[in-house]
Amino acid sequence: AVLARHHMFRVLLRVMTGVAIPRGEAEFWGSRFPRLAAADYLASLFLRPTESLTVFLQQFGRGLRLSRDKDCLTVLDFIGQAHHRYRLGLRYRALTMASDRPLAEQIRDGFAHLPAGCTITLERQARHYVLDNLKRAVDHSRPKLVQAIREFENESGRAPSLAAFLEFHHLEPDAIFSRGAWSRLCVAAGIREDFADPDEARLTKGLQRLQHIDDPAYITSILALVDLPPGHSDELSQGQKAHLLMLHFVLWDANDRPGSFLESLSKLQGNKHLCNDLRELLAYRLAKVATIAPPLDVPFPCPLRLYSSYIREEILSGLGYWTLARQPPVRQGVVHIQTIRADAFFVTLNKHESDYSPTTMYEDYAISDRLFHWQSQSTTSDSSPTGQRYINHRSHGGTILLFVRENRKLPSGLAAPFHFLGPADYEGHKGSRPISFTWRLRHPIPAHLRNETSRLLTG
Repeated sequence: AVLARHHMFRVLLRVMTGVAIPRGEAEFWGSRFPRLAAADYLASLFLRPTESLTVFLQQFGRGLRLSRDKDCLTVLDFIGQAHHRYRLGLRYRALTMASDRPLAEQIRDGFAHLPAGCTITLERQARHYVLDNLKRAVDHSRPKLVQAIREFENESGRAPSLAAFLEFHHLEPDAIFSRGAWSRLCVAAGIREDFADPDEARLTKGLQRLQHIDDPAYITSILALVDLPPGHSDELSQGQKAHLLMLHFVLWDANDRPGSFLESLSKLQGNKHLCNDLRELLAYRLAKVATIAPPLDVPFPCPLRLYSSYIREEILSGLGYWTLARQPPVRQGVVHIQTIRADAFFVTLNKHESDYSPTTMYEDYAISDRLFHWQSQSTTSDSSPTGQRYINHRSHGGTILLFVRENRKLPSGLAAPFHFLGPADYEGHKGSRPISFTWRLRHPIPAHLRNETSRLLTG
């Protein structure tokens, strides 16, 4: 191992100083270390650029394999400064898998939220360079985004579309709609004619609120609704009507929502270019759906799909708690819906003191992929009607529904969506005021949610 270390750094020194390695010397060392495995690598050189995150992680991962007498890996990156558009942010997001938290904040904090036993250390100048690279990224400002759209066809050889642009630049839809409608940005880039949709500003915000959508049935319903001819609303199924109500509460602001289904749909269809943006967004999100969810086993009609993501407005309207005529305010993490005899639990795993009072910093976490620990409100005792409703929900014909998210807000400032983990059954409890419950999920937390939300499982 000592000779291997000496040889490795001798080669590194020659590469760094531009000195060629004589063929005879390379053959000499090669004959003595013909079986040097990836686990024996003490240093990695990045000399070949790649836009593939899979290839990047493979290159990086070979050096991370464990080996005796190997306590660290030295990485020398000769690619990062090769081009001003090289996006270091993509690589660090691939390593940290924490896209819900601003990457710049993670870097400044020293990557404090990595999995146990993992560290990423950047010296001061490297940290400054990485942060500067993030500021130069395509999605950092509207002018840079517009410039990237203008140059997209020349760079990629593809016709500009929302899906093609997002995939080429490895962006999420929020990077677009937080800075304007896709059609409006294309106009600013000079690749489309100007337009004047009457509700552009309102619907642009609505599309930003909808950009998380990943429920195939919900997406399919909306696509059908956008193209529904006038006077054909009586042809809608109950599921489509439920999805239309959910869409209604997402697209329009609370202060100026249309008063009926027909008015809501008519106003949407009256914005030709924003409707096209909606179609492009839905097609992109539908193509990204990678899981097939099992049927939802609840004793009432429910338009929500297991494991899909929804914001609070979609959940409340989908479960019938909100209607066109009535939207009761929700200020707590539990909503009791009497019409379907269900309790919806809204759980945020990462609770910050700036968002929660000391009495609402509840301990909520997954024990395993089937068991979930959840605390009731601090004023709820185990003998109270509410506590007894939770404990005896099955014998009373009640249903507990669990909605979980990692953080309260997205980097853009919008409310983060919840992952629907489905129904849960009482397993046990301890204490009172608050009550610490253990719930057994009827469906396991899937692998893709465990990977996306690093705090979703604790063990």
